[in-house]
Amino acid sequence: MKTKIITCNKARFSVISEGLIRMEYSNGAFTDEPTLFAERGYAEDFEKFTAEGKVSIKTPLIDITYIDDGKPFDGENLRATLNIFGKSVGWRYGDKDENNLGGAVVTLDGCTGTNTEVPEGLISRDGRHVIDDSQTSIIKNGWLAERPAEHVTDAYLFVYGNDFKKALRDYASVSGKAVLPRKYMFGSWYSRWHPYTSDDFRAIVKEYEEHDFPLDILVIDMDWHHQDWHTPENHPRRAHYGFGHAGGNMGWTGYSWNEALIPDPCELMKDLHSKGLAVALNDHPADGLRDNETSYPAFADALGLDKEKKENLPFLCADKKYMDAFFKYALGDVEKTGIDFWWLDWQQDYIIPHVPGFEKQPVLPWLNRIYYENSKKDGKRGANYSRWGGVGDQKHPMYFSGDTEACFETLKFEIENTVASSNSMCFWWGHDIGGFSSADGVKNHELYVRWVQYGVTTAAMKLHSVWDDRIDKRPWTWGEETCERIRRLFLLRSRLLPTLYSVAADSYFNDTPFNMPLYYEYPDREEAYLHPTEYFLSDKILCAPVYEAGEGEDKSVKQKLWLPEGIWYDFFTGKKYEGGNVVIESPIDSFPLFFKAGAPIPMQKESVRMTSEVLSELIIRLYTPVDGGRESFKLYEDDGITDGYISGNYLLTEITCERSGDEVTLTFTPSGKGYDSLPDHRKVRIELAGEGNETELVETEYDTKTAHRVKFKINQSRL
Repeated sequence: MKTKIITCNKARFSVISEGLIRMEYSNGAFTDEPTLFAERGYAEDFEKFTAEGKVSIKTPLIDITYIDDGKPFDGENLRATLNIFGKSVGWRYGDKDENNLGGAVVTLDGCTGTNTEVPEGLISRDGRHVIDDSQTSIIKNGWLAERPAEHVTDAYLFVYGNDFKKALRDYASVSGKAVLPRKYMFGSWYSRWHPYTSDDFRAIVKEYEEHDFPLDILVIDMDWHHQDWHTPENHPRRAHYGFGHAGGNMGWTGYSWNEALIPDPCELMKDLHSKGLAVALNDHPADGLRDNETSYPAFADALGLDKEKKENLPFLCADKKYMDAFFKYALGDVEKTGIDFWWLDWQQDYIIPHVPGFEKQPVLPWLNRIYYENSKKDGKRGANYSRWGGVGDQKHPMYFSGDTEACFETLKFEIENTVASSNSMCFWWGHDIGGFSSADGVKNHELYVRWVQYGVTTAAMKLHSVWDDRIDKRPWTWGEETCERIRRLFLLRSRLLPTLYSVAADSYFNDTPFNMPLYYEYPDREEAYLHPTEYFLSDKILCAPVYEAGEGEDKSVKQKLWLPEGIWYDFFTGKKYEGGNVVIESPIDSFPLFFKAGAPIPMQKESVRMTSEVLSELIIRLYTPVDGGRESFKLYEDDGITDGYISGNYLLTEITCERSGDEVTLTFTPSGKGYDSLPDHRKVRIELAGEGNETELVETEYDTKTAHRVKFKINQSRL
C-alpha cells in the first residue's frame, strides 16, 4: 500500500500499514532521514495530505484522532480506538502496554540468572506497542547526524492484536529485515581468552580433528595484539583498567600483532584457511589507534597528525574522516593477514557512554552499524559479532550475549531471553556455551552437557571461556565420558545444519523468529505463554532444553511441557506423544526435542565442518506420517557467503510429505535461481522412523532443478 502522510501544523502522521502509524511533532521542519531504527524505505511511495485543526485517520485496526491545541502530543490531544481481538479498546498517547512479553537484553555480562533486567520488546498481550524513536540520531548521507532539536517526537504505534508475526512484518517494513549471517557463523566455534601461540592454535585444530569434533570458526581473543599483561595476576579484570602503556592505551585496545605469541600471522591464517576454517579477532576499540601501533605513521598522515610529537586522538567514532582512516589502517592492515571478521567486544559504556558529540546516542548501536557496513567487501555479506545494540540492530548480526557466570540459573535465563529476544527481532545469538567464567572454578560436567544440548538448536554453537584452566571448554579436557556425550551433540548439530540454515533463511524472507516462542503459533492458547523455555524451529521441531540439575545416577530431570495439537515424536527415544500437557523425563544423554509426525526434516552427513558440506547427499528424517495428513518443509540453500541471496541466487526446495493408507509420497519442488556450487543431481536417503526409533531406509536421487516425486510403503507393523 502507499504510505499516506497527513500534516496538521506541527504534527505529522504516516500511515505505513493498517496496524502501523508513525506520529511526529516538530517545532520546525520534519525529517525523513533514516535513523538507526527506521530505514524510511516506505517514504519512496507516498501520498501527501494536509489537515487543519484536526486529524482523523481510520484503518481496519486503528481509529486515531489528533486535536491541534498547539502542544506536543499528550493523552488529551492524541487518542485512538484500537480494534484488538475484535473489540474496541481505548488508547491515549503515553499509555503503556501492561502485558509486554519482554525483549532482548543488551548484554548478559555477569549474569547469574537473577540479576538482569529484561527490557520491553515489540510483542505484548495487549496487542499493541509504541516504539519511541525520538532520541535516536539520524543518518544523513550515510553517516551519523544530529536530529534537529525542533523534532520533539518521533514515535511508532504498532497494533497487531494477537497476530505477532504481522507485528514483526510491520517492524521489518519500517526498520529493515533481520539479515542472514554468513553460513559458517551457524557452525562450531572455539574461543578462549588465553595467551595462545600460533602453534597452540594449530594444535587445537588438530585436537578437534583427532577427537572427531566439527569446527568452523576459530576465534582469537585479545591476546593477539600487544598489551601490558601476560599473566592472570596482571590481567585487567583484576586491575580494572587501572594502568596504561605506550600511547596512553588502557590495555584492552590494540592493532599490532603480538609477535611473542603469534610471530607468523599470515602463515597462521593460511594454515587455518587450508583447513576450511573462518577466523575472527577480538577488538576493543575504545582507545582508537595510537602511536604505539605499527600502522600509526600511515594513520597519522591520513589525519594530519604530528608523528614526531606522537600526537594521538581519542576514539572519534562519529568523525567520518577519523573512522575511514581507522577502518583502513587499524582494521584494514590486520585484515590483510587474512582474518574473516571481527568480534566487536565493546563494553566501555561506563567510560564512553555516548557517541562523542551526540549526548543522546549510545555508542554500541552506532559501532555495530559502521563495523557491519565496513565488513561488506567483495560481494560478501556483512559479518559482525557484537553485543545487541537495541531496536533496529537486527540489520547487523550476529550477537554476543556477554560474559556469563556458569550456573544453572544463568542457563535458564539465557534460554528464556533468547526466546523473548524474538520480540525485538534479535534472532542470532551466539552464547558462551557452558558460561564464560565460574565463581568456584569447579568443572560441573552435568551443567556443561546441558548447556551444549541447548546450543544444538541455537544460532551459533560457540564454546568460550576465561583463561582459567579448570573451565577450558575443549570437551576432551573434561574426561572421556563427558567428551563423548558432547561429541554426539556436536555431530547432531552437524546433521541438523540444513534444517537450521533453512529456518534462518525463513527468518530473513518472512520475518519469523529463529527460536520462535510458542505463542507466535498459538496466540489464543494460554499454555503457550506458560512455558518460556520452550520454542519452535519453524513449526516442525519443538525444543525444551533442560536447565536444572538432575537426580540419580543418570542425572534425570522431569519437565512439565505443553505440546501443540498433533502427533510428536521424541527424537532421542522415538516415543510418540499426542498434543497436550505432558511430563518428560530426560536423563543426561537426552533433552526434549520433538519432531512433528510426517514433517520431512532435512539433514546432512556428519562433517568436520558443519557448514561447508555441499549437499551431494540429502538425508530426510521422517517420523510416521498421519494417514491423510500433509506436512511440508522448505529446504533453503545458497553459497553461504555472498549477498547473492538478496537477488534470488539460492535454491528453495519445498519437500512435501503425504500419506494414504500404507503409501507415502514425497514431492520435491525446487524454485529460485540456484547458486554456483549447486550439484546437478543429488542422492536422497529417507530415514523413516517411528516409535522406538526403529528406522527404515529409502534411497533415491533427483535433479536439483526439476520437480521429483518418490513413493514408498510403510511397514505394516508401524500402522
